[in-house]
Amino acid sequence: MKDEPADSRIKKFVEEYECIKRNNGEPCRMNGAEILKIIKNNDFENIVKLTRVYEDYHHNCRGVEAKMLSVFTVDEFLTSVLPDIKKLFQAPYVWLTIIEGSPLASISARAMERENIDKNVAFIGAAHFESFFKKGCNPLFICNYTSPYIPFFPKNNNFTIRSMAIMPLYIDGVLVGSMNFGHFVSNRFSPDMDASLIEHFMLQVSSLFSKISVHEKLLYLNHHDSLTGLLNRKALMAELNRNFGRSLRNGKGLSVLFMDLDGFNGLNELYGHDYGDRAVQYTAEIILSMIRPEDIAARFTGDEFALIFPGARGDMPVVLASRVQDYLDENPFDNEGIRFRLSLHYGIASIDEKNIENAGQLLQTAYKRLKESRELYNKPSRDEGKALVYKIRAS
Repeated sequence: MKDEPADSRIKKFVEEYECIKRNNGEPCRMNGAEILKIIKNNDFENIVKLTRVYEDYHHNCRGVEAKMLSVFTVDEFLTSVLPDIKKLFQAPYVWLTIIEGSPLASISARAMERENIDKNVAFIGAAHFESFFKKGCNPLFICNYTSPYIPFFPKNNNFTIRSMAIMPLYIDGVLVGSMNFGHFVSNRFSPDMDASLIEHFMLQVSSLFSKISVHEKLLYLNHHDSLTGLLNRKALMAELNRNFGRSLRNGKGLSVLFMDLDGFNGLNELYGHDYGDRAVQYTAEIILSMIRPEDIAARFTGDEFALIFPGARGDMPVVLASRVQDYLDENPFDNEGIRFRLSLHYGIASIDEKNIENAGQLLQTAYKRLKESRELYNKPSRDEGKALVYKIRAS
């Protein structure tokens, strides 16, 4: 329902006042002295001013909230909505401080990889964050002396802040950090200020981040394998196509490595599928710990892993596969006291080879060599045409 204008409210008050006087048998019309007295006693001037502020806020807030309905990621919020929030509250600085390890931390980290938004985000430990809230996680309003709150500021910031508001931020009832408002005027955010507007808005922001969290989880599950957390087959092909085109444009190398576990079906039959699943998870963790940040790892199917090495030429994939096998040799898989020494097959293909004209052919070549490697024994084959096909057995 649309808010009633301030002048209508005053008119309604006067009419009700006159009606009461009429019922009491008094003159029903106000004289000038009475009106001035009522205005003074009820501080109508300030009431009108505040009412207009509320009306302007609700009008502008509706526009921001409408934009928030179309936001589904943290980077969209930071690049699209955050500037409007600055205008809404007339604050030159607005940013997020996110608790490390919270539900918001992981999705924000992924957003920062996609966009240059680190100037709008700071990360802080949970204990350090909570140490600033001595009386529970209520909003904090600080004026004049903001230096103790530097841990809330993004790294390498150039803020000149003399007052700030720290508003706790929640996702599904879990404290995940704060949205912070900063101003160079020392009394813009003070402990005695009316915080009802900003607190009301923070409820909308928390609701938005709950929606973003759900969307990010669904997006993650759509592109990642639920067992290992690696990319799934669909996402692998998208990444391979992207990197294949980039490699052609830049003239840089690109290699694909396929690996699988030797005797995986027998492992499942002997110890059960839960044991096999944990062996796959164990191998995936080792792979992730050894690849470069720019490398891409996926679970292709079952016990098969596919790795993309942007810019890679020569023996880099071979070295990685050998390192994984060395680790498996030295650290046998141990699940509830059942130890099993895992060994690998693998096949490799490179964009520099003949007859590889697209990403699909690159993947198929590496996979074909993986299957061929299952027929080889003991030492790597150095026969012509099979130089990138290997079988590694644990000693």
